[in-house]
This record gives sequence, C-alpha cells and structure tokens, in this order.
Amino acid sequence: GIKVSADGMLKALQYIYLSRVAVDYTDPDDGAQHKGWSFRYSLQGGATHTSFALAAAGTSVLHGLSEYDTTVVNEALNYVYACSMGYGEDARRGGWNEGFPYYTHLYASQAIYHGSTDRRWRNYYKKTANWLRSQFMWIDAADHSKGGHFAGAIDRPYSKTYYTSIACLILQIPYEYLPIYQR
Repeated sequence: GIKVSADGMLKALQYIYLSRVAVDYTDPDDGAQHKGWSFRYSLQGGATHTSFALAAAGTSVLHGLSEYDTTVVNEALNYVYACSMGYGEDARRGGWNEGFPYYTHLYASQAIYHGSTDRRWRNYYKKTANWLRSQFMWIDAADHSKGGHFAGAIDRPYSKTYYTSIACLILQIPYEYLPIYQR
C-alpha cells in the first residue's frame, strides 16, 4: 500500500459524505420501504445522479477509510444489498442489467462482504456467482475458438481480459486469497 496522511483520509471522508444522495428502496427481507444512501460520481456541476454502482463504490470507499458501523454506512449498505437482490429504484434485476454490471458487482461484492451479515453475503454471493457462471464462455461463439473467459455486454468495447479479471476477483472473495478482501 501507500502511506496516506490523516489529513488526506479526513478530506476523502468529507468528500464522500458530501456526495451522499438520499434514495428510497424496498427492503428484500421485510418488504418495507426505507430511505438509504447512494453517492454522486462527482460534486462538480451539482448533478445528483446516482446508481446502484455508485452506491456500491461509495460504500466500499467508506470501508477503505475505516468507516464500518455508522448510520450512513449501514443505510448505504442496506440500499446496495436491496439493489443486488433486485429491489430499489434503479436495481434493474440486481444490477446485471446496468450499463456496467462487472464494475457494479466488483464494488457491491466488496461492500457486502465487508459490511453485511453472513446471511446477506451468502444470498448475494449465490446469486452473483450463478450469474457469473452463466457468463462463462466454454467456447467462443464469435470465432469458434476455445473460450475460457467471461462474456461481457455486447455493446461495451471492453476486452475479455477485463471481464474475466473482474469475475475472478468477485468469485475469489470468500476464499480471501487477496489480503485486501480479508475480513
């Protein structure tokens, strides 16, 4: 890692907190309506657009800043989990229908693994791992060559390497092969 000053950490924390946006969602556990938090991509321009992906990334950043059991983190994490289960104003089938599903779930998997209950992690991981398995290409239909990679969105220009590396990062989380994913 790199050394970051306490002042730098505080400024990052303040920036993330300033970027909060209140969101409504339905809790997948009890069906009740709740308020949660997501985060804007930037404070520039005053835009309030947010998404499941930004909520997951913001929650992961807060965890990286050693924020775990605060009201904002818990409410953001609840929203991330709800979206991952197909609830929330922009959940779109658990985020797999978002424009950047691998990016979204790279952050969602980290946030849920580090901050959620074991039951929620198991539910999330089962659903996510099943979707990723469905994207694994044993044979590449485009050129009939050997597969061995994960498929990406047809309209996205990213490489097979990008999709495969993110899928592998997500799938290894419960095994804690990489120190950054250890609890």
